[in-house]
Amino acid sequence: MYMIAYFSVLMYIHFNYFPFQPSNNLT
Repeated sequence: MYMIAYFSVLMYIHFNYFPFQPSNNLT
């Protein structure tokens, strides 16, 4: 369960710092 929260925060930071990044692979 902690992994989901960690992944969620990771994705949030990733899209927050690199919102224009071509992340079509991750969807």
